[in-house]
Amino acid sequence: MKKNLFLFVILVIAISKLYGQNYYVINFSGTGASPETVLVENLTEGTSVNMQGTDILHLNLVVGVQEFQVQNNSLKIYPNPILNRSNFEFTNTQQGRVNIQLFNTEGKLIHNYSRDLSKGIHNFQITGLPRGAYLIGINTPENHITGRFVSMSKSYTDFSLIHTGVTPIDVNQSKQISTGSNTKSNKAIVNMDYTAGDELKFTGYANGYANSSVYASPTGNQSIIFNFVLPYYRITGHAVTTDLPSFVNVMFSVKDEDFNVVDNLSISNFILSENDVTVNPDQSYPYLHTLSTMPYKVKTVLMIDKIASDENELNNIKSAALSMINNIGDNQEFAVYTFSNTPLLLQDFTDNTSLLTTAINNISLGSGLRDLYASYITGVNAWDDIYTTDLVQKGFLVMLTSGDDTQSSASLQQAIDARGQKSTYIIGLGDNYTPDVLNQLSNPAPCHTAESVNELPQIFTDIENEITLYGNSFYWLNYMSPKRSGTHTLKVEIEDNTNTNTDAYYQADFNADGFESVTSGVYVNTTPSDLYGIDELTVQANDQVNLDAVTYGANQTPVYTWSADNTALVTINPDSDFFNKAELNFPGMGGTTNITVNDIANSYSKNISLEVLGTPTLTTDTVFNITYTTATSGGNVTDNGGSSVTERGVCWSTSQNPTISDNHTTDGTGI
Repeated sequence: MKKNLFLFVILVIAISKLYGQNYYVINFSGTGASPETVLVENLTEGTSVNMQGTDILHLNLVVGVQEFQVQNNSLKIYPNPILNRSNFEFTNTQQGRVNIQLFNTEGKLIHNYSRDLSKGIHNFQITGLPRGAYLIGINTPENHITGRFVSMSKSYTDFSLIHTGVTPIDVNQSKQISTGSNTKSNKAIVNMDYTAGDELKFTGYANGYANSSVYASPTGNQSIIFNFVLPYYRITGHAVTTDLPSFVNVMFSVKDEDFNVVDNLSISNFILSENDVTVNPDQSYPYLHTLSTMPYKVKTVLMIDKIASDENELNNIKSAALSMINNIGDNQEFAVYTFSNTPLLLQDFTDNTSLLTTAINNISLGSGLRDLYASYITGVNAWDDIYTTDLVQKGFLVMLTSGDDTQSSASLQQAIDARGQKSTYIIGLGDNYTPDVLNQLSNPAPCHTAESVNELPQIFTDIENEITLYGNSFYWLNYMSPKRSGTHTLKVEIEDNTNTNTDAYYQADFNADGFESVTSGVYVNTTPSDLYGIDELTVQANDQVNLDAVTYGANQTPVYTWSADNTALVTINPDSDFFNKAELNFPGMGGTTNITVNDIANSYSKNISLEVLGTPTLTTDTVFNITYTTATSGGNVTDNGGSSVTERGVCWSTSQNPTISDNHTTDGTGI
C-alpha cells in the first residue's frame, strides 16, 4: 500500500511539472525605430519562432516534456504527449508541394508524406505511434517548420497519417495567422519552450534599417531593446574556392559601420554577380553556412608589456589579463607572450587554463627598453588564418603596452605589413604612448585606451566577448555556378547597403573548367571522377568508415540525418563539427543492411546498401603425435563472419605465434 501511494505522489508531481504554467514574459522595443517583426532562435535547442514586434513572447519553462506549439509557423500539436492519437495543424501560405517527415530520436525516418496542398490551415491526425519521442519536419513552398512530441501509448496499431481537413485563407489572413499577430490594441501572445540557461538570439527587423541582434538567456521577465541604424555593411573577403560539379564557395565576414559584427543576414540579403551579370538564384541554388556547421578554431595571442612603474602595477595588469583567460571560449586556444627589450613566449597555444594562468603569473618586471614593433611582428606571425571548407582558423593578437617603441629594430610600416589582414586588438595603458601609432597597429577598430589599471579587467573582458562574437560575423556562401569553363569574376554585395566604399563588396576570380550539370539530389562520398558517389559499401567488421554527404540543387541550407536499418551491424555518429559528415563503426558481426541519409531541409534521400564482412572465428586442435620430424594438428572454422573462407590450413614455426608468412598447409576453402 505504501509503495502504491508513493508512486501516485510521484505521478502527481510529474504531471504538475509537465503542465505547469510558469513562463517568462518578453517584450520588444527599439531605438531609432520600432521592430516590425522579430525572429527568436533558441541556439541551444535549434528551435525558432517568428512574431510581430508588437507581440509578447511567453517563454514556457520546460521541466519535463511539454506541448510544443509555435504560433509563428501555425504548428500546433495536441494532445502532446500522445495517448492513442494526436492532431497537428499548420499554415501553408502558398499552394504547392508540401513534405511532412517524421523521425525518431535516432534520426531514422518513420514516415514521409508528400502532396500538393492548397493555401490554408491544414489539419492532420497521427495514430499508431509506439511509445517514444519524435521529431516532425514540414517543408512548405515558403517555410520549414519543425516540432517535437512524445507518444505515451502502451499498445498501438498500424501507423497512419491522415489529412483531416483544410481551412482556406486569403493573403492578408495568412500573414496574420503565420505570425500570430493581432491588432495593436490586442497584442498576440506567442509561446516558445525554454529551459533555464538556453541561449536565445533575438533578431529585430524594421523597414529601411539594418537588422539588429540581441543575445540573452533570460532568468525572468525581460525587455529586449533593438538598436536600429541605417544598413551600412563592411565585407571582408577571405577565400573563394570551387568544387565539382559546379560549386563556388565564398567565405567572408560582415561588420557594420562601427566594426561591430553583423550576424543576422540571410541568403536573400546578398546579391551575386558573375562578370557583372546578376546570378539567378532560381538556377544557382545559393545558401549560407555559419560557423556552427563547420570546424572553427580561434587562436589568440596575448602579449603583455612587462615594463611597468612598479611591481604592484604589473600584478594588477596580470590580474586583468587573467579575466580574459577565465572567459576562454569554445574551440579557443591562447598563447602567452611578454615583451620589453625582446618578445618572449611563455606558453604556446593551449586551452588549458591552468597552464595559461601559470604563464601569466610568471611575468616579471622588464627593462626600460621597449621593442614594440618587433614584438608586434612576432605576435602576428604566431598563427595562420585558414579559410577552407574543411577548417576555418581565425587568429587575434591582443597586445597591451604602456609606451612607444624605443628600440627601432623594426619600423611601424614593417609591423603593419607583417599584420596584413589579421585582426589585432591594442590596449594603451596610461599616457606615455602615441595614440595614432596604436590606432595604426590596431585592426580594424581603433585601439582601446585605459588611463589606469583599474579599467583593464573590463577592457579585456570586452575584447574576449568581441572575439567570441566574431564567429557570428562569418559567412560561407555556397552556390552552383551556371558557367562551364574559363575564369570569371565573382562579386558579392549586400542589398540596400549605404556603404559606397570598396569594402562594401567582395570581388574575386574563380575558374569554371570542368564544371558540369548534374541531377538534383543528395549523394554520398562523391569524387571528381564519380559525381554521384556510392550506392553500396562493403567493409570489414571492426573497421571505421567516414561518409560525406552533398546535395545538388539545394534550395535550403542542407540538414542531414543518418540512420541504419540494423543498428546491431553499424553505429552512426554524425560529426559534431561539420554538417555533412558521419563516422560509421562496425561492432564485429557480419551481415547486410541499408544506410539512409536524409537532407530534411530539401526533402532528398539516399540509400546505401551496406555489407559488413564479419571477423571469422576458429579453433585449433591440440598438437599430438609429435615425433622428431612430424606432428599432427588441425582445426575448424566455427564462424565465417559473414564472408566466404577462400583458404584454410595450419601454420607452424620454431617460434611462438606463427602466421601464414611461416610454414603452412593449404587445405582448401570453406569452413
